[in-house]
Amino acid sequence: SKVLVIYTGGTIGMKHDDVLGYHPVKGYLPERLRSIGRFHDPNGFDDFDLEFQRTGMHTGNTRAAPTGRKSGNASGMASRQGLSVSGPDSSDPRGTGTPGRLSEWLITPRSMYGRRVQYCFLEYDPLLDSCNMDMTDWVRIVTDIEKFYYMFDAFIILHGTDTMAYTAGALSFMLQNLGKSVIVTGSQVPIAEVRNDGIENFLGALTVAGHFVIPEVTLYFSNKLFRGNRCVKIDAMDFEAFGSPNLAPLVKVGVDIEVNWPEVLRPNCIMPFCAHKQMNCNVATLRLFPGISAAAIRAFLAPPIQGIVLETFGAGNAPDTRPNILEALAEASERGVVIVNVTQCQRGNVSDLYATARGLTNARVVPGRDMTSECALTKLSYLLGRGFSPDKCRDMLSRSLRGELTIVQSHKRPIFSSGHVRSNTFAQFVARQILDETQANEADLEPPAMPMSPSIGSSESDLPTVTERASIYRSFFPVLLCTAAATGDLQGMYLLESASNNFLEVTCYDYTGQTPLHCAVRAGQLPCARFLLKRGASVHVLSRMGHTPLFAAILSRHPEMVQLLVNAGAHFSDAETKDLMVSMQNAVTRGDIEFVKLAVRAGFNLDCTDYEGRTVLFFAVIAGQVEIVQYLL
Repeated sequence: SKVLVIYTGGTIGMKHDDVLGYHPVKGYLPERLRSIGRFHDPNGFDDFDLEFQRTGMHTGNTRAAPTGRKSGNASGMASRQGLSVSGPDSSDPRGTGTPGRLSEWLITPRSMYGRRVQYCFLEYDPLLDSCNMDMTDWVRIVTDIEKFYYMFDAFIILHGTDTMAYTAGALSFMLQNLGKSVIVTGSQVPIAEVRNDGIENFLGALTVAGHFVIPEVTLYFSNKLFRGNRCVKIDAMDFEAFGSPNLAPLVKVGVDIEVNWPEVLRPNCIMPFCAHKQMNCNVATLRLFPGISAAAIRAFLAPPIQGIVLETFGAGNAPDTRPNILEALAEASERGVVIVNVTQCQRGNVSDLYATARGLTNARVVPGRDMTSECALTKLSYLLGRGFSPDKCRDMLSRSLRGELTIVQSHKRPIFSSGHVRSNTFAQFVARQILDETQANEADLEPPAMPMSPSIGSSESDLPTVTERASIYRSFFPVLLCTAAATGDLQGMYLLESASNNFLEVTCYDYTGQTPLHCAVRAGQLPCARFLLKRGASVHVLSRMGHTPLFAAILSRHPEMVQLLVNAGAHFSDAETKDLMVSMQNAVTRGDIEFVKLAVRAGFNLDCTDYEGRTVLFFAVIAGQVEIVQYLL
């Protein structure tokens, strides 16, 4: 995996000086990590050199943005030398620094999963203390992620801890339809110190980013990966500086890496990645306190303020015996100021159980449910920055856009036809059996008394445990889902989803190392592919052979499938460089212009070369394929 580390500043890379204290030093952190064996294996690139000698193919990048045929930034990614990223997209919003520059590659030792992580740094100049971060810096980070999105598999943002929760929340909204991991991390103590938390935080983030596709903005700290917009800084001095009061961690790193997949945010629409770079700075946070005056509230809500996060007491309560306070809030709402109500408590959510909360609702104050104050502020800035009307903003504040608030939904099991109806496929048969058993268990409100010990003729093994059933599901469901996807058994896929309590794991592998999406794509099953994509199937996960679903689509010659995947943000992976170049060369040699067009449509980078620096155009000229040459030109 290739990971881009965007180093914005913060404690993690600081050095100590007797006069200045802790301060950032340009270029220090990448070189420091290069000297630590856990972060860089000097012989790690030998694997790539052996691949070059064996196949005669370099690992040059074949990716290109799907909107164009070529991506000049993508060429030459295999080089270990620094690459300039100067240009209109390499933002320097303050105009006080210089465009960033990619460092030389670093590569980790091989992990227990048998993988290495190749990464480089994009170091900002100047490096910022997080207290000095503002919304223009969020735009800069988002711009750089957008610029390098098709060149890297994941992104890590090194950031100071003081405003890290704000940045994580802002990025989660600004990066829409995200298909790759974006992890924000830092440390309480610099890596330069003998005793520090920076090494474990950065190494943990690097491991998660390089081994798992968790397509959302997250925050990694103290062996836990949290959803970014659910985080708050809970301790100024302890290594466990961050917590997620209302949502369990997505990943826990210990002896094993435990991913809480049911909680991982999955895309539910077929749209490509896009970045929003307009944030509205006319927002603020107002914390109520006993005795606050209506005059203070009116002054706080005066123009140019357009949005307010109102931190209230308990479960969203405010004084209701002082009408002038509610009148001030109502007047601001009528004027177009958007006000969202969040609790001052660390845990819990806003509700209207008390009369003191219902007065705020009458003043058109939006209940923020269990959003943190940091998240509510960045969400409000994002929505106003999109140019939405106040009513539209109020409506979207109450919706979960990026998993930032909890919405309790009743999952009603669909009613299917009679169980006596014959199932058409094995997947449908198994799913029906599970559904029938579940419904039977739910019907037994008063189960018969069980003996304290097994009776003669019975066995404890006759009583399946929850663990055993979970093991059966893990073993059978991937095979059943892949089979249903390959055969176009859409009804079977719906049944499997229902049998798994609407938490179907769609990014899994069958015995051949294919995901359900790979199976549907290869077989040209468009409805099944749409089903999987709308339930969060990743277009970036590779098969055991190292191929993306997009690669399978062009080999299977399914133009509609290619377009569907591109619409979902798919692009080629560096792991399939050799196979993709060989396929293109063979197609050019035999004059297969349709394959060439399909590959280009899928985003193949025409600047990609083989080991002798020859492009697809070169092979077309040598082979005398005039039609292909004309198309490529």
